[in-house]
Amino acid sequence: LSPYAERIGNLEVRRSMMECIYAPDNIEKLIAKSDIIAIGEPATSVTESKTLIQRYSDGSVIGAISEVDFKVSKVFKGDFNAKSIKVGQQAAVMTDKRNRKFIQVLEGYQPMEKNKKYLLFLRKGLSGNLYFPNGVMYGKHNTDGTDKEEAKSIDVKVNAIRKLALERFKE
Repeated sequence: LSPYAERIGNLEVRRSMMECIYAPDNIEKLIAKSDIIAIGEPATSVTESKTLIQRYSDGSVIGAISEVDFKVSKVFKGDFNAKSIKVGQQAAVMTDKRNRKFIQVLEGYQPMEKNKKYLLFLRKGLSGNLYFPNGVMYGKHNTDGTDKEEAKSIDVKVNAIRKLALERFKE
């Protein structure tokens, strides 16, 4: 393993490409396509969260997410009044064929960090009570400037929407 490899805690990060994610043209479209807009903080990190794996019928892996318990402090949109919500994020702890653990992360996404504040634009998943950041990185924004990895984002479109989202939705 290269000493320059990306890591979360003591686990290597492996990124996967995905080209079919929803990318909103502007903040209004992101708001319109979100079921819930809320500020809060994850109670668990990616390494502490439950991993959910989707598989093809032959058993091979389609993808994996982690189920994060997100403590809600303020809701801007959506019929939601609970103290927490289950959020599926595109990052999960996996085990390779040699039984080594690693973190599978969708390209461009930065996993939420425990006890840091985030503004989430969420859409309801297809089953159960799991919600997902809308457009993956478009739907998750650190509000207190403490997530240094998210701040390194070089995606111009994501950063433009992030700037508008953080100006508009405050705790």
